[in-house]
Amino acid sequence: MARRARLESWVVGDVTREQVGQVFASLPPDRPAQAGPMLVRELYGRLHTPAALPGTREAIRSFHPDLVLRETFHYASALAAEEAGVAHVRVAPGMAGVDATAVAHATEGFPGLASAVASIARSPLLTFAPASLDDPGQAALAVVRRYRDATVPEPLADEERSWLWSGKARLVYVTFGSVASGSRAFPSLIRAAFAALAALEVRALVTVGERADPSTLGSPPPNVRIARWVPQASLLQHASAMLCHGGFGTVLGGLRAGVPIVTMPMLSDQPRNAAQVEALGAGVNLTRADWSAAGIRDALTRVLANGSYQAAARRVAAEISMLPPAEEAVEFLRQQAG
Repeated sequence: MARRARLESWVVGDVTREQVGQVFASLPPDRPAQAGPMLVRELYGRLHTPAALPGTREAIRSFHPDLVLRETFHYASALAAEEAGVAHVRVAPGMAGVDATAVAHATEGFPGLASAVASIARSPLLTFAPASLDDPGQAALAVVRRYRDATVPEPLADEERSWLWSGKARLVYVTFGSVASGSRAFPSLIRAAFAALAALEVRALVTVGERADPSTLGSPPPNVRIARWVPQASLLQHASAMLCHGGFGTVLGGLRAGVPIVTMPMLSDQPRNAAQVEALGAGVNLTRADWSAAGIRDALTRVLANGSYQAAARRVAAEISMLPPAEEAVEFLRQQAG
């Protein structure tokens, strides 16, 4: 992406795919509240920060930046910026309040991060989250700037578009994220979704991620179509409901399109996102006890039949539409660079 944009770039150290797999395999699948802190401590603290720190230090020495713009879980960039006396700004991949708790867990995995914790808390945060979706306590942060993604969605392929237009039944979009295929729970979740969708008068498109093999999931019912990946923003414009894992980007995409959501959170910030969607009245959060064909069917039936869920999702969509476009963050970043 950097090369296509004709930007000069550096490649810094990272964890291996095998290390990522080992971390995910160690997470308790039935205890998402414990799995999230473990993931941050082990992956982003113990493994990623020391792997990325030498290369990030070298990039700052070579480039002499006035500002470091960092994704919140890339802790090596905060450490390197602090060491070099360079201002840094965070870009949130989740709710604002997630960063405060996550940095504490990451420090457990990499104690050297402790020297940058206070400066991370003071640094400004840029986010796509509207205020209603964000943590109630986010006002305690130093600066939170909210924007909307104003990029034009990638168009659907001709085959996908013709399928969408060929039927009259309402469309349900199903995704459990790009990394869920590595989870032990993944095949059973997809099969439960198949069984639930087969009992509903809907059409459904299920995406399983680039690394998943759809042939291992069994034959879908006639009203279900499987794909590895689709342009989500374009597809959601046609959807009446979404079933997902509660990932921040997926939830935000659904709400931006005014689509009610049924969530089945597995780990990380997903339980938090799912709880907030339900609190807004924009969806239903399924607990582990309801992770069955009957539970999924009943939840989808509720959000499709009760217009209050769509109305709540559309209120959030309207809130998002009033935010300034992301390109307006450029002037703010200039001010931070001094």
